[in-house]
Parts: sequence; C-alpha cells; structure tokens
Amino acid sequence: AMAALRCVFSNVLLPVTLVSAVAPRGDSSYSAQLQSIVPSEGILIAEDSHQSGFQPSSSKYAVEVTQPKVVALSLALKVDPSRYKAGDLPNIYIDGQRRESTEYATFGRLVERIPLNESWEGFNRIIKIKVQDPYEPSWKHDFWHFLLWRLAPSIWHARQYEYEVRITQPADLGTEFMLKDLIMKDSEGNAVISSP
Repeated sequence: AMAALRCVFSNVLLPVTLVSAVAPRGDSSYSAQLQSIVPSEGILIAEDSHQSGFQPSSSKYAVEVTQPKVVALSLALKVDPSRYKAGDLPNIYIDGQRRESTEYATFGRLVERIPLNESWEGFNRIIKIKVQDPYEPSWKHDFWHFLLWRLAPSIWHARQYEYEVRITQPADLGTEFMLKDLIMKDSEGNAVISSP
C-alpha cells in the first residue's frame, strides 16, 4: 500500500511503501481464508451475490457440471503462502478430514478430487471446507488460553472460515438401456409365457 508521509522540516509529501505484517498463528489478525477456489469443470458461482468466480466475502458457492459423462471434478483450493510465516499455514479440512500442510506448503495449492456420478442419476452434494488457525496453546506458556482451548474449542478457534461448495450434475438421460430379462405374471402370480 502506498501512503504519503509529510516531512516535519520541509512540509513535503514523500511516498512511502507500507509493508503489511504477517500475523503469526494464534494472533487475532491471523488470516484463515482461502485465496481462491477453482473447479476443473463448470463455473464457480457465489450463491449470495450470484457472481462467477471466487469472492473473498462469500462462503457459499455452487458448481454445475453440465456434462453428464464427466466422472470426477477437481477443486483447486489456494492459500496465499506470503501471508504466513514458515510453518504457520492454516489447517484445511475437507468434509471434516484434515489435509496435511505438506500437500499445499510449497505453492499454497491443494487439489481435492471429487468423484461424480457413477450411475445415470443426477448428482447433488455439498463439500464443506474449513480453513483454521493452526495455533494450539501450550499449558506451560499460556495456561488460560490452553484451558479455554481444551474446554471450549468452538470458542477458541474463532480464527477460522468455512466454505460450502454445492456440486450438481444433471442425470445422464442419453444412456441407452437394454432389457436382459422380462417376466410377466398374471393376477394369481403365475408366469405368463409370451413370444417375442
């Protein structure tokens, strides 16, 4: 960010570049948000604003995979590694399963593969993503934070952000079916013999 400082002696404005500080884990200004979500198929739409693409203020998204023959979708989740100190990347959970930060430490990118339809029916699933401050207080250094963290973890982990991505895919109505066997029965349950 550019700012201007007025020199005290000469009343001259001098441009100065301000460097934003990187907040360490456990800090109240720690950023626990994604930088982007990019699907391999379809278009990401923010459900609250109906705008396409990732919107930093949105938490609910929709992706419609229009091709019924697509069998998998990849979601690329990106965090900005320059916003964190080494080893302080946020924890990422997908549907409650924690991903190891080594999967996204180098480039800040985690790719999650989601299997889609394996039948002719339509597909509708919500993927839940949580980005969380990795801070876990030590009882030796910060007893009260440790106690709060252990007794009320939902209060302690206020530095987290949750996303929902609804993935839909239409039914594959173009699939051809071949009848293998047809048995017809009369009202008494006896098989009726028919000829082709």
